[in-house]
Amino acid sequence: GVAAFESYAWNKATNARSDDSGTYDPRINVWALTCCNPKIIDSGFAQLMNALFGWSNVASVGSVVCYIGYWLVVIVALVYMKQKQRRAAIRAALDAPVETIHDDKNPGSAMEDAIQPVDLRNI
Repeated sequence: GVAAFESYAWNKATNARSDDSGTYDPRINVWALTCCNPKIIDSGFAQLMNALFGWSNVASVGSVVCYIGYWLVVIVALVYMKQKQRRAAIRAALDAPVETIHDDKNPGSAMEDAIQPVDLRNI
């Protein structure tokens, strides 16, 4: 995304001639680490982090801002969907018919059946 665009612009400005094998614009660069390069075959953890979260060992201001903005949009969308689901569940619970405990034909019969007198003399 943004990192590829910035890399393209830097390569175009320098005619792809740089003093570093991994070309990056030092004016807008936040970090350029020599370790944790996901493009190297033996860096399994860096490759995993790149696949899951978009990790790169070279970051610019634009890529960091876009990365943070992306995750903020994801978080806001997930919170919105959770709240929408919660409101729908509450609305469905309020619209559901209320079940009565007793029989409508013989009010109080359920309570009378549930409460049985206990004879304490036989205990």
